[in-house]
Amino acid sequence: TGYLLPWDQLAYWAVTVGSSLMSYVPLVGEPLRNFLLGGPEVSGATLTNFYGLHVAIIPLTLLGIASFHIWRVRKDTLSIPHNVDGSLPEPNTKVTTVPHLVSREFVFALVMTGLILMWSVWVNAPLEEAANPDHSPNPAKAAWYFMGLQELLLHFHPTFGAIVIPVLALVALALIPYQRFDLSAEGIWFRSRRGRQMAVVAAVAALVLTLALVLLDEYWLDLPELLPSLPTIIANGWVPLAALLLGLLGFYEIMRRAFRATACETRQSLFILLVVGFVVLTVIGVAFRGEGMALMWPWEVLS
Repeated sequence: TGYLLPWDQLAYWAVTVGSSLMSYVPLVGEPLRNFLLGGPEVSGATLTNFYGLHVAIIPLTLLGIASFHIWRVRKDTLSIPHNVDGSLPEPNTKVTTVPHLVSREFVFALVMTGLILMWSVWVNAPLEEAANPDHSPNPAKAAWYFMGLQELLLHFHPTFGAIVIPVLALVALALIPYQRFDLSAEGIWFRSRRGRQMAVVAAVAALVLTLALVLLDEYWLDLPELLPSLPTIIANGWVPLAALLLGLLGFYEIMRRAFRATACETRQSLFILLVVGFVVLTVIGVAFRGEGMALMWPWEVLS
């Protein structure tokens, strides 16, 4: 919501592109988008809506969620972090919150405030020209935190890139707490030494595979052209989604058998694979997409 408040070209077109993703939601997508924007397109009503969300509704909502989270942390207590080798640390003497915790938090807040002030002095954040609905930049990009989704739209049918895949990811995240976990590994970084090794392998695999698949789809693979008899939503939607899910299932089995890992460690490596892959897509969209959303080197994008 704060992205729109400068009301310059970057803000206007980033919100225009980002809000257009909602249009792909069946039945309620377009009405929901019109409700959020205050009309069919970004306008003064949108600015008013976003301002209200930014200064009142979202902060109050986050305050309620954070309060509930802190209450649950206090109610359920914390897990004691283990040593790197997995052993339990020596029992420590308990201390009072004031002054021991508060003094450290105060010093940390001062240091962070100083770093942010120095960053603001050295790094400019200039406004672009005023928002102009008649002049679309090339390329028109969403805000950086939506660039992973916008990158997906370049490789999947819009319904799948904007709706199906994000919904599947959210459902998978929602199901994580209901899986069985080895409670003896609480407080251990990545659950075990083997889990840490699997995390590194998953991160490297995500980096390599994501880059390879993006380049393959960009320069060599055109599924709608290879499967002309199929509707686009199948050729560029269901087919690549099925291939992606089969690939994730194969990765899960390979990691489980290669490392003789537990289910928790294997699920963790799969989660890391997906997160790092999405980060790579975001970086590609932000730094490597230039005019016409073509792949370019970052210095060519900035020129």
